[in-house]
Amino acid sequence: MLQLEFLDNKIAQSVLVLVAAWIVANFLPKVLYKLDQKSARVDLSERTHMIISKVVAFCVWAVALGVIFVNSGFSEPVIGFLSGQSLEVKAVQVIIIWLSVYIFVKYISSAFKKFDDYVDEIDFSEHAHALIQSGLKYAAYLAALIMTLFALDLTGAFAAMLAGAGLAGIVIGFAAKDVFANLFGGIMLVLDQPFKIRDFIEVKGQNILGTVQKISLRSTDLLAPDNTTVCVPNSLLAMNPIINYTTNKIRRVDFVVGVAYGTDLAKAQKVILEAINADEAVAQKEKTLVLVQLFSASSVDLSCMAWIDSSRKGGFGVIKTRIMGLVYQALEKEGIEIPFPQMVMRTVSEDGAVKEKHKSKEERK
Repeated sequence: MLQLEFLDNKIAQSVLVLVAAWIVANFLPKVLYKLDQKSARVDLSERTHMIISKVVAFCVWAVALGVIFVNSGFSEPVIGFLSGQSLEVKAVQVIIIWLSVYIFVKYISSAFKKFDDYVDEIDFSEHAHALIQSGLKYAAYLAALIMTLFALDLTGAFAAMLAGAGLAGIVIGFAAKDVFANLFGGIMLVLDQPFKIRDFIEVKGQNILGTVQKISLRSTDLLAPDNTTVCVPNSLLAMNPIINYTTNKIRRVDFVVGVAYGTDLAKAQKVILEAINADEAVAQKEKTLVLVQLFSASSVDLSCMAWIDSSRKGGFGVIKTRIMGLVYQALEKEGIEIPFPQMVMRTVSEDGAVKEKHKSKEERK
């Protein structure tokens, strides 16, 4: 009899719920950890297990407090008030809806990125995070709008308005096709992940290149080399080839050096090779090549190919310029001529004698 009276006591029931919640919150993560250790197919890190235990504890305690709130009887007047049809009640409902959406957009959607940062088994790019947060934000706003219509009893009028707007919907659909193309382009970029924030890319055939600054559902912002911001529609990125200059740090530098006819080609190749390999950015594991490419009109053209680490100070362009300067200095030091265009002028004097004068490129200026 005393036992039944104890169980009927709301305070005792609340205590039992709290005890049960404490047991579940403390022992369920340990059970999951043991199962992970015994399973050969699942191998979660210690940090992931810590996050799981915190999430489980939060959910368990939230459910426990909800059960206590309902069991205590305090929920009945609140539910009764929110079920009313007065204008004041509807205003409170709308405020609660949009306040909840504000909290979700401000905190919950960004919490997904923090969860990814902590959990080693999940590794989304910043590109994907930006689009996921945008998608969650728009979905939350749409859900809030629908719930607001239900709270204000405007669903019937809204449905009638939609039914009568069939033709207008078709017109709007044609007008907004570019918007939808950009949205689907953004989704495809998330799935393919051809680039991420801070990558230097080029949209081939569109004369667009720059560093990725921001990615949204509709467009992607690039910082161009001249420090201007270019807003590129995602449909354009999804439909054209994209060159990503940042994905691979080890890149090849190609340039051509012309030496004069009569030059010892073996010596010239050795001098160029030593000059290129002297630069600290040159990848020593990859072989540098200096090959005879062409016998042109005034020079023997040597094709130079060197692999460099473009992540070094200055980046690809600066490193390439520095290497070409080293090659020029080395050839000049060894007395190897780099030919340049010359013009021969022939003049005939009054006595019929022919005189020749060679003019270099500088003299012709």
